Amino acid sequence: MPCTVMRNGRGFPLAEPLRNFEKLPSAQLRQRVEEGDVWEYESVDALVPVLAADGEFTQILVEYRMELSDFLKHAVPLVQAAKLAPAQANPCHRADIAVFSCLPWIPFTQVASAYRVFRGQYFPLIHWGKMEADASGRMVMPVAIQANHVLVDGVHVGRFYGILEELCGNQFC
Repeated sequence: MPCTVMRNGRGFPLAEPLRNFEKLPSAQLRQRVEEGDVWEYESVDALVPVLAADGEFTQILVEYRMELSDFLKHAVPLVQAAKLAPAQANPCHRADIAVFSCLPWIPFTQVASAYRVFRGQYFPLIHWGKMEADASGRMVMPVAIQANHVLVDGVHVGRFYGILEELCGNQFC
């Protein structure tokens, strides 16, 4: 399963944020500016890096599926195939995507994305890192989001984090 966080023997597949991205209250994360007009997509697909057999990262496009079981039936074979193949360049040049990247080896306080940010780039980049216990023993996981301020304000990012905390909290109850 792509990047699973474990706690008390239970896994939280980070497929949930990918799969639930269209349910976020911040529609701005699904909006794009195309030919001067703002468009809102009902759902977005996920562009996900995968560590390939040659030790380099490749990217796969994981299409949206409403049901988790359907999502996993679609995503897991794509991830498994990408792990066995040599790395490839970005397969996607679409606007209706969000980039999700897992860094399970390290905790972090900030991420500077390797993606070239340019004028007119409106898709969000979401990164999460290593889950570990804080000083009080509470499990924490760093999550960073990069979005174009033309469409997304701090309140929208705050709503994203609120939904993500709810998804994580419900899984670990």
